[in-house]
Amino acid sequence: MSFFDPSGAYSEEWYSDKASREAADVVNVVIGQTLIGIDAQLSSPPDASDTVAPVTKATVAPLPNGTGWSNGPVTVTLAAEDNPGGSGMVGGSAKSEHKVDSGAWTTGVTLNVAGDGTHTVSYRSTDAAGNVEAAKSVTVKIDTEAPTTTVTGVPSGWVNHAVTLGLSASDVLSGVASCEYALDGGAFTQGHSVTISAPGTHTVSYRSTDAAGNVEAAKSVTVKIDTGKPVAAASRNVTAKKGRLASLPFTVTDAAPSCGRATVRITIKLGGRTVKTITVPNVTTNRTGSHAFLAALRPAIYTWTVRAADVAGNTGRASAPRKLVVR
Repeated sequence: MSFFDPSGAYSEEWYSDKASREAADVVNVVIGQTLIGIDAQLSSPPDASDTVAPVTKATVAPLPNGTGWSNGPVTVTLAAEDNPGGSGMVGGSAKSEHKVDSGAWTTGVTLNVAGDGTHTVSYRSTDAAGNVEAAKSVTVKIDTEAPTTTVTGVPSGWVNHAVTLGLSASDVLSGVASCEYALDGGAFTQGHSVTISAPGTHTVSYRSTDAAGNVEAAKSVTVKIDTGKPVAAASRNVTAKKGRLASLPFTVTDAAPSCGRATVRITIKLGGRTVKTITVPNVTTNRTGSHAFLAALRPAIYTWTVRAADVAGNTGRASAPRKLVVR
């Protein structure tokens, strides 16, 4: 018997009996027909009857928030399907492509989108028959930068009145969603202003959140309020020699919360008329103080009083008078 093998070579084989020869003939015929069919499939052109392009769906992960913004990289995954009975998405010209903004088309079914800004991801697919889908697109908006908050109305030091702070924030991309503040370690509260009226030293923390969900690192300012008036007292009567230094002792009491510093004004009078005024700045409150001055006054019996004004702006009453005898 003679036959062609799969490579196309001609060969002959002889069999000892008729049954063996007939069985071999059947096997060779089946193998030959199978090989011819496979060769026909591999060499046949794409199905000319498929003229319908595939349809691609794009999935974004993670999904943007309710405002349409993401605050980190985004992965876009493509899934293409060809029409029923079409040439399919395997072999031939089948592929999926994507590009970001004005970039070049790239073959693939996944891509990572990073970088702040609004990006357009275009995509399309081609089936095995070469039908190209019209390009579609999905918008990806990314903002990874937190907003910046500015506070106004912060006093430079101690004050003796209520303080109102104003908050305003700016954000380059997604925009400001909210401002919030916290007083003395309490919970954050949304708002653009806060008023502090209680005496004492207060810490006001503040921060803002943008539409993408970026939360600004909290910052803080200090507000110091002292509404109490200091109480000054001339400590004792004083005798001085004309032309010599004399010491005038006094105390300044300022109840807590206290700013701790005051300016003391000493007034010396003769017969109800002021003859000398002395200003002593930066006096520490709640302790004994004194001031030395040159007793250049003529010999007489004077009175002297003290009055204190703290650095927050609170001014107390003049003390009860003491005698100053100049000899």
